[in-house]
Amino acid sequence: MTGIFGLMLAFAFAKTKSLYLPFGLHLGWNIFNIVIFSNGPLRQQVLIKANENKPEGLISLFIFLFQIFALPILVYWYLRYLKKQDINTQKKEAL
Repeated sequence: MTGIFGLMLAFAFAKTKSLYLPFGLHLGWNIFNIVIFSNGPLRQQVLIKANENKPEGLISLFIFLFQIFALPILVYWYLRYLKKQDINTQKKEAL
């Protein structure tokens, strides 16, 4: 999962030629993990196990797949949005 996240950050930098998007993605992912999945300095958060039971079966699979695919999909959508805006800007400049 760490490798995929690193590739996603590198891809975001390569497409935007800026560190703003990779920095924002990393910061956003950290904040998301602290608020949703943490039992750290903010006390118990939304998705904390309350006992020794661990997710199994489909719930465990869903959590795993969410962690692997959610952020890269969001980056892909954002980069497509940037590309559309760039194309629209070029069309306006051509007129």
